[in-house]
Amino acid sequence: MRFFLLGLSFVFVTYYALHHGSYSLIDRQQIAVYVWVAIGIAAIFGALPAVRPPKILLIPLFALLGMALWSLIALTWTESAERTLAEFGRIVGYLGVMVLIWIGVGRNSWRLVAAGLLSAGVVVTYLLVLSRFWPSAFPSDTVAESFKTTRINYPFGYWNAVGAWCAMTATLCLSYGAHARSGVVRALALGSVPVCAIGLYLALSRAGFGGAILGAIVVVLLAQWRWLTFFQTLLAV
Repeated sequence: MRFFLLGLSFVFVTYYALHHGSYSLIDRQQIAVYVWVAIGIAAIFGALPAVRPPKILLIPLFALLGMALWSLIALTWTESAERTLAEFGRIVGYLGVMVLIWIGVGRNSWRLVAAGLLSAGVVVTYLLVLSRFWPSAFPSDTVAESFKTTRINYPFGYWNAVGAWCAMTATLCLSYGAHARSGVVRALALGSVPVCAIGLYLALSRAGFGGAILGAIVVVLLAQWRWLTFFQTLLAV
């Protein structure tokens, strides 16, 4: 069950990213259906709840539920019922993800889920960098052709999204490089930081650069061995 959570988090985030960030209406609604079907099946077979969630996580859960209800109420005055229902579907999808986290991730399993998120971040980062050096193996870049830009935008279709992704992945890699128990994991995590830096450079995203710097500062400040983490960060970049 524990390693199932690792694989599930990896597959879910990778699928979400490689489908153009799942920005489109069809993609995000399909994912919402998959999430709620998975919750239903797991509940029927008694696999959920797998953990007893802390009560503090009820705050974001009820916040999303309130947003969903407010979207339904907005149907009484909206100028476009179709767009309002689409936003309702978006919120319900996010609510499903929150429910999965709320009842499936606990103190003994969050590290495996985090490892799955890190793995997905690294894999997608390598793919987006490869898309620049081996473009024939990837879909045609219609965004670059339309806007006459050289900024990398695969797979999200937006270079600032690429920058944000690389910044988040670099932060996770620095954290694992400082605290992972396995030396192999630490080496692989730190070795992936330069790839994230290449992705940031190719995206030319100021928000991405700012996020990466802020993430590195937070990792160093919160690290158990600050000076070691500081020097590792300098060497990795």
